[in-house]
Amino acid sequence: MRIDNQPHNLLETRHNLLKTIRSYFYKHKYIEVETPNLMKTVPPDPYIDPLKVCIDSKASCYLHTSPELHMKKLLQFRHERIFQICKVYRVEEFEEIHGIEFTMLEWYREGTYIQAMKEVEELIRYVAHRLCKNRKDSYEMPFKVYELEKLFLEMCGINPFKLNRDELFHTMKSKGFTGIDDKDDWNGLFFKLFIQEVELKIIEKAPYFIKDWPLSVSTMAKKKDTNKVERFELYISGVEIANGYTELLN
Repeated sequence: MRIDNQPHNLLETRHNLLKTIRSYFYKHKYIEVETPNLMKTVPPDPYIDPLKVCIDSKASCYLHTSPELHMKKLLQFRHERIFQICKVYRVEEFEEIHGIEFTMLEWYREGTYIQAMKEVEELIRYVAHRLCKNRKDSYEMPFKVYELEKLFLEMCGINPFKLNRDELFHTMKSKGFTGIDDKDDWNGLFFKLFIQEVELKIIEKAPYFIKDWPLSVSTMAKKKDTNKVERFELYISGVEIANGYTELLN
């Protein structure tokens, strides 16, 4: 989201953004929390590499890749709505939209992923009305919601949800898809197909959601059917800004 009429002082711009985000959550009865940055273990996500911290010759730990695990522990104390804005750390190559250290907003509430999508949309619109006054109309219309399986069928004629690893590999190869090899597992093939044949081809000026992701790439989300989970991602200007899902409760 580009903020119009930004002051020359970048610190002031950042301050206004964080203040507005906090204002939204305070208004909606959330409690702001702070959790540890250092962890003895890391979330079971094969696509996110944590930074290891060596304390001495006998002990080591990790900087958190998100505040997720510690925040979930707080939910047992009957706080139904909590949020946190904090620094997180991941092993990433330095690029325009990637960095080893960055600021993350994370929040939890009772409800489903559909309710979470609605709340994300309300938050974006709340911020836009206050900080993007010259472009707030871009956020007025209801955000489009795409089903991921339909996007694959419409944009590349392949439905990875219905194919196992070998079937997906040979289907992509038969269609002349480049950049795949025998070492790719199903998840690797899925993401290559999504990034090159789906993500780049969605042309939307307004924000939009993509929902119902594969089970194998969403480890802690509730199943929707045999091979999908109740998970969404939010995109603004073609860049993934947020994701959320209905949590597993077992």
